[in-house]
Amino acid sequence: MSLNNQPSQGKLDPITFFYGFGAAIVLIASMFKFVGWEYATELFIVGLAIEAVVFLVSAFERTKAEKEYAWENVFPQLVDKNAASNLPGTATGMSAGVASPDLQQKFDQLGQQVQQMQQSLQAFSSHLDKNAGIASQSMQSMENMNREIEKYNDHLKRLNQKFSELSGR
Repeated sequence: MSLNNQPSQGKLDPITFFYGFGAAIVLIASMFKFVGWEYATELFIVGLAIEAVVFLVSAFERTKAEKEYAWENVFPQLVDKNAASNLPGTATGMSAGVASPDLQQKFDQLGQQVQQMQQSLQAFSSHLDKNAGIASQSMQSMENMNREIEKYNDHLKRLNQKFSELSGR
């Protein structure tokens, strides 16, 4: 019994207990080593030895076979194909696997919307291509203009030099 007078939720597994105990000793040994206290090496030896023994013992531990979940209880159509027609969301009188008209209409609308989105993306892509061409032409024009401005600056420098020579400065 626990402190609140309720039955405990399970029993203590000895392997898990010793595994945790060994890990705690290794952590304490690490703290001793970091702080520089005595007996850190001995604590490491004890903790790691406990860990090694636990790992060795757990290698031979047998596990319990888990109970296989019975999915056919949740989904009866897995066993009986006629059970699918009685499930909510399926049309009565229709064979298993056929969607209701409402669901089919929604799928059709979804297909149309996907098609519209594809057309919009194609139009957007063509606009991007067109704008990329315009941007490339603009870049070329800017480069040409920069070359002309450099020529103009060179001519202006030479003109200033000639003026300076003629004026005697």
